[in-house]
Amino acid sequence: MRSFRTNPNAMVYGVVGKKGGPMREVNFKAGEVYTQEHYNRMEEGYKQGALKQLERLAKGDKPFFLQYWPQHPLSFTRSDIEQAKTLNGGPIAESIAKVDGWIGEILDKIEELGIAENTVVLVMGDNGPFMQYVDKSGQSDRIYRGGKATHLEGGVRTNAFIRWKGVLEPGSRAQDIIHVTDLFTTFARLAGAEQYIPTDRLIDGVDQTPLLFLGETHGRRDYVFIYEGPTLRSIVKQQYKFHLPLPGANPIGAPIFNLYKNPREDRPQDAIQYGVGFGGNFVAMLKRHLAMKQQYPDREPGRDLPYGGIENLRPETKALVKSMAAWMKPKAK
Repeated sequence: MRSFRTNPNAMVYGVVGKKGGPMREVNFKAGEVYTQEHYNRMEEGYKQGALKQLERLAKGDKPFFLQYWPQHPLSFTRSDIEQAKTLNGGPIAESIAKVDGWIGEILDKIEELGIAENTVVLVMGDNGPFMQYVDKSGQSDRIYRGGKATHLEGGVRTNAFIRWKGVLEPGSRAQDIIHVTDLFTTFARLAGAEQYIPTDRLIDGVDQTPLLFLGETHGRRDYVFIYEGPTLRSIVKQQYKFHLPLPGANPIGAPIFNLYKNPREDRPQDAIQYGVGFGGNFVAMLKRHLAMKQQYPDREPGRDLPYGGIENLRPETKALVKSMAAWMKPKAK
């Protein structure tokens, strides 16, 4: 009898490859059982790979973009913590402390290579905490309510730290709105690569170099549309946030929050004060946004069997792919 549960040991956890070429799975042999040691080895490999890439890129004469994406904080249960080093003591806090040391190694390498004054370093999160694992992980949503996969501020606000030695003043702060799409446009400007920004489609990101050079209040974005998957759930304009009403509901009665006064978005009675003055304006923003999406529709989601292009799939991984193929909708030709 086949098990309904997916075998986690059959999944692919790390690959290497070059653009246009095949990929190979690394750090795993056929029949192995996934353990914390595998996870640690994988993460150490990612860090060492980033350091080697830095050395290679620093020898060139062209601007470069290097993305290092530690996965270590995703481990919610760790068997390698003998003595907690943080006051929190949860696996997420312990992992973040460890990753902090890895980032320090990368900053030291940048200094060692002599490229610190010509290299912008950005460290940021990609979403809020996993609220589903609060009890086990030691995480909490603190000031902002919500977590990963929600449109609430706790799900979409993240910390970000940027360093450009000799250009950006150490210890300075900016609380202007920056959206992740702004990084593409801003870095293209800094690298003198604006000619590579596509002009045949709508680009969501705005150039935020004024904020970097001139500081707080010089940001070029005061709004953001927030989705949960493909569904638009809220709109932020300055310090006000509009939760989209349910289908058929009167938008004037939709919850509107002043995030300066109610960052947890848990007192919808505020909407009574704001609804008449702001509800219509938010609806106008919504209409313009949806009209723009009609002109520039979203791409269809990509659908295909997993792990395509990996040339050394393990037998158990091939069996997993075969099992998925039995229920996945075939890709349209």
